[in-house]
Amino acid sequence: MNIFGSSSLSILALGDSYTIGEGEKQENTFPFMFYKRLLSIGLKAVIPEIIATTGWTTRDLLNAISQKPPAKAAYSFIFLLIGVNNQYEGIPFQQYKEDLAQLYSLALRFSQEGASGISILSIPDYAYTPFGRERDYAKISLEIDSYNFYNKKLAGEYEFNYVDITDLSRMGLEDPQYLTSDLLHPSSLMYKKWTERIENTLNLYQMEKESKLNDSF
Repeated sequence: MNIFGSSSLSILALGDSYTIGEGEKQENTFPFMFYKRLLSIGLKAVIPEIIATTGWTTRDLLNAISQKPPAKAAYSFIFLLIGVNNQYEGIPFQQYKEDLAQLYSLALRFSQEGASGISILSIPDYAYTPFGRERDYAKISLEIDSYNFYNKKLAGEYEFNYVDITDLSRMGLEDPQYLTSDLLHPSSLMYKKWTERIENTLNLYQMEKESKLNDSF
C-alpha cells in the first residue's frame, strides 16, 4: 500500500450504528481512533468521512450512497461494517448477498489504493450483550456467524483486508465496561480494541517505520 505519495490520507467509513458510535462520542469510534493513530505516527490525514446511520441495513446504505455519494473521488482507507440490521430485521439472506456485492464494488470505485485500501469488518455479535440475552441469543450468534462466513469469503474473492472483531464483541457480556449505557453498543474501550485489530491487520507498525524512514531523507 503506497500511502506516502499522498499529501493527506483520507478515510471513508461506511455502515450503521457500529460505525457512527451510537451512545459514544464520535472521537471515540474506530474511524476516528484510526485517524488519530495515523497522526500519531507522523502521517498527514484529514478527518474521516462517515456514511452511516443507526438502524441501516445494506439496502439503506446503498440507497444513501446513491442519493448522496461520498464527497471525494477516492480515499486512502475505506472501512465497511454493515449487516447486523439485516439479521435483526429478519431480511432474507439473499438480499444481503446481493447488496454486499454492490457495496464491495462501490468500495473499489472509491478506493485510491484498490483492494489493499479496503477493509471489511466482521459483524459484532450482540447476543453477548444484556440486550441480546433477552432474545434468542443462540439463534442470533448462529446467524451472525453465517453472515460473517459469507462476508469474509466475499472479501477474500475481492482481495480486501478482513478485520475479524466478532470475538472481541463477545466480551461485552462478561465485562459491561465494553458497552455504552444502553448495554448494546460498543464503548470507547471496545472501539480501542477494534482499532488495535485494524492496525494489526493493516500492519500499521510497518507504516510507522516507513514514515520515520521517509522523514529521515
